[in-house]
Amino acid sequence: MQHVEYDLIVTNNALTSVTLTVVEVLTPNSRPLLRLDGAALVAATQPLDRTEPTGEVPASPAVAVVIDLRLAAGQPVEQLTHRIGYESAGAPGELGSGQQIAGSSSGGDQPFTGSGSSAEQWFGHGAGVVAAADGTVVAVRDGLPEQPPNSLPEGIDPAETTGNQVIVQVRPDTWAVYAHLQPGSIAVAVGDEVVAGQGLARLGNSGNSIAPHLHFGLLDGPEPRTANSMPFVLDHYTLSDAVDPASYRAAFAGTGPLELRTDITPSARSGTLPLNLAVIDLR
Repeated sequence: MQHVEYDLIVTNNALTSVTLTVVEVLTPNSRPLLRLDGAALVAATQPLDRTEPTGEVPASPAVAVVIDLRLAAGQPVEQLTHRIGYESAGAPGELGSGQQIAGSSSGGDQPFTGSGSSAEQWFGHGAGVVAAADGTVVAVRDGLPEQPPNSLPEGIDPAETTGNQVIVQVRPDTWAVYAHLQPGSIAVAVGDEVVAGQGLARLGNSGNSIAPHLHFGLLDGPEPRTANSMPFVLDHYTLSDAVDPASYRAAFAGTGPLELRTDITPSARSGTLPLNLAVIDLR
């Protein structure tokens, strides 16, 4: 199947909170493609600044419904529309078409060891970050401190949300961003020519980050705050496994271990992008 992945931003302009009841994805001629309701809708919906599932949209703020639309190969859809149902103060309605992470001491079955309260306790912290493609370094930022894990930092300058970063121009109209890097680890400078696989820095937890991770993407401009994300695929990788979504949420809430799904057969993949929570080997 082909997957169309995007965040559907739902804004509540009412003076009271509302509870989403259904989100439908439709073609312009109203052919249904996907329906989310009940527990599935709650699991797919989260506040913009946190990751816990929610079905409620508070007064004025917005939430993001993460859409995973599966389409048969060779049957592209050029345009989508949506129908969103909600309830306010017990009255049903319909719009027109148009964290804190608790610590754990178990380790092993968690993304960290000990309490996870320091960046160094996270297993990915300090891992090497390498260039995904050949290109020219056009921007480097270093020296921003690492944030304590387990909750989003407060008071981050909007210009520093990506933390320590390296931006590489890989095509005349395409830039690759590597963000939230470990301070003092960046090994390239503006103007350097890099090749795929070359070391750039180490994985860290700087900027607006809840836990050590690499934020990578392709952009249509060199400034992450104003550029648009561009689609891309990986040349080749091995799909090793996938994390069970419910256990993922439990692990990051400190209420349970990470668990792998039992329906994944390891296999070599090429020319695709792994789905969310996939465990892959890029070697």
